[in-house]
Amino acid sequence: MTYILVGLFVIIIAAIVVVSIFLVKKGKTKIEDSKEKAEEIAKNQEEAKKKVTQDQLPFEDIRKGVVILKNGIFLKILEVPSVNTQLMEPDEREIVRETYAQILNSLSFKIQFYKQSRLVDINEYISMLEEAERLEKNTFKAKGLNEYNYFIRELIRENSVQTKRDYVVISYREESKKKIKDDPDSLKKYKKNNDDTTLEENDEFYQKEKLYEKAHKILHQREQVLEKQIRRLGVTAKKLNNEELFELFYTTYNRDRSVYQSMKGKNPKDFAGLFVKREEL
Repeated sequence: MTYILVGLFVIIIAAIVVVSIFLVKKGKTKIEDSKEKAEEIAKNQEEAKKKVTQDQLPFEDIRKGVVILKNGIFLKILEVPSVNTQLMEPDEREIVRETYAQILNSLSFKIQFYKQSRLVDINEYISMLEEAERLEKNTFKAKGLNEYNYFIRELIRENSVQTKRDYVVISYREESKKKIKDDPDSLKKYKKNNDDTTLEENDEFYQKEKLYEKAHKILHQREQVLEKQIRRLGVTAKKLNNEELFELFYTTYNRDRSVYQSMKGKNPKDFAGLFVKREEL
C-alpha cells in the first residue's frame, strides 16, 4: 500500500512539473510573439514615415521642358488650341478631318492626347472689378459694379464653369541597354567635387547625362515635326516650359486646391525648387 501511495505521489509530482514546464514555455512563446508583433509594428511605422508624397508621383525631374519619369521615359508636352468643326461648312469640316488623318499617318513616333478640364479662374477679373469699384466716384456706377461682381461670382459657383485644354504628349524611351563606350578620361568633366566619389558613381552620372542629352535631342526633333504638321490645321502648338509643366502637374494632382490656391503667375525663383526631393534615409 505504501508503494502505491509513493508511486501516485511521484506521478502527481511529475505531472505538476510537466504542466509547469508547459506553462512556462507557453508564456515565453507569448512573450516572444508579442515582441515580434511589437517589432513588426515599429518596423511598419518606420516604413510609413519614410513614404512621402514624392513616392506617389510618376516623374523624377523636369529639365529644360523635358519631363523625366521614374520608369525611364522622357516626355515633352505641347498645348494645342482646339478646332471647332461644328461651326464649319461640311466641305471645310471634311478638309480638317482629312488633314488630321494625314498628320497621324505621317508620324513615325507615338503621341498621346490629354484633355484637362479646369474651373474658370476669375480671381484676376474679380480683382479688376473690385479695383474699378474702389476707384469709381459715381455712386450709381460703383453700385452697378458691385452687383455685377456678385452676379459673376454666383454664376461661376452655381454652374461650375469650366475650361478645357488640349495637350499632345511626345515620348521617348531608350530601348537598348547598351553601355556607352567612351574614354574614362572624359568622365572628368562630370566628376563631382567630392573626393569620396567613386569611378562607378561618376560613370552612372555620366550615363544618365548622355541618355538625357540624347532624349532631349530626339524629343526636340519630334517636337519640330509635330509643330509643323499641326500648323496645317491652322493652329499653332505651344511647347510648355518648366514653369508651365509645373503648373500643369500641380493642377492635375491638386484639382480642388488649385481652384483657390492657383500657381498661375507664381515665379519659381520664389521657391527652393520646382518640387521637393527628400534626402536618402
